[in-house]
Amino acid sequence: MSGTPRQLIYYGWLGNNNLGDEALYMAISHIFSSFPFRFSSVPADAYYGEDKEYSPVTIIGGSTGIPDWMECFRSTHYNYIFGAGVRDPSLFYTYLLQDPRASVWINRLKVFRYIGVRGEISKNVLAKWGITSEVIGDPSFSLRPSHLKAKEDDTICINLGSDGILWGMNDSLVFHEITKVIRKLKQEEYNIILIPFRNNNILSLSKLAKDEGVGFFDNWFNIQSTVDLIASSKLLIGERVHSLGLSAAAGTPFVSIEYQPPCFEIAQSLGFQDYSVRTDVLTEEKVIRLFHNLIENYDEMLGKLNEKVEIYRERQAKFAAQIVRDIDSLPQRYWRSSKIGRSTQKWFWRADEVSHKSPSVWRIWDRLFFSHVMQYPPW
Repeated sequence: MSGTPRQLIYYGWLGNNNLGDEALYMAISHIFSSFPFRFSSVPADAYYGEDKEYSPVTIIGGSTGIPDWMECFRSTHYNYIFGAGVRDPSLFYTYLLQDPRASVWINRLKVFRYIGVRGEISKNVLAKWGITSEVIGDPSFSLRPSHLKAKEDDTICINLGSDGILWGMNDSLVFHEITKVIRKLKQEEYNIILIPFRNNNILSLSKLAKDEGVGFFDNWFNIQSTVDLIASSKLLIGERVHSLGLSAAAGTPFVSIEYQPPCFEIAQSLGFQDYSVRTDVLTEEKVIRLFHNLIENYDEMLGKLNEKVEIYRERQAKFAAQIVRDIDSLPQRYWRSSKIGRSTQKWFWRADEVSHKSPSVWRIWDRLFFSHVMQYPPW
């Protein structure tokens, strides 16, 4: 393959001022850093029907985008999923399988050569659809603190802020109860630092920090700085699923404020399912109870966390190496883009986009034409 530049297209939710999704991209880039590939990131909500830099290989990164990301995903010659979560329709995403396009989404997962998922819940959902996958954990687990530092026993990091869709559909209740948690922990002489994970959480959290006289981490969008801060803290209380992932990467035990099923899956994957409380039954008392229980069992849970994270890091390294070996089997001619190939690809995806406007037509197109063509893409 020498002499032929190889570039992988990374498909993920980027460019949305979301620290967690940027951290996933950073983690996966690091995992593949020893391999001769260059990543080109693509925002997941802007891929369908657009001309992008050519590559015969695409990797879907983490986040919880399966199966509905398949609606706008452009298959290439070799496609892989690395640590993504699968929306479990039996829990929260009941609309998924009611969508008339759902059968196409699921069918298009079959074009992937290897699928690595976040946890057992995701693996089991895919198995129900007849799709094989491997549990490799959340990609953020492979991030590390920049240096080893003793934990400050009195420092607690707290992350708040859902995307507006949560168990109980009541962000105000969550904010109110966690405010009481902050006051309780202050009484116990803990040093509280609030960390936003999305740009639209800054105002509310900075105001909360000012009102309650606690710290606010304003360098939050620096991924390494955030990991280092969490690593130096005793414990994290987190709502965003990626705050839990970074806490695990930092080697810091956590209490999960489960606003959606992915929070429980990531907690379960690390053996922390007993330290999770859903937002529709959230109270200050429940969070404080979990907090004190975790402090009482701190050494045991810290050891379990670090052990689990190391296992997932090894799995991710092996899974990445497996992908690279598979990519190396891709004939060299596919790395060279021709005018005819580009034109064929353009018209093929334009036809797919047009047929997509009618779910019934899209299903027919997918069953009779798309799936067969994608076994041997003509570009």
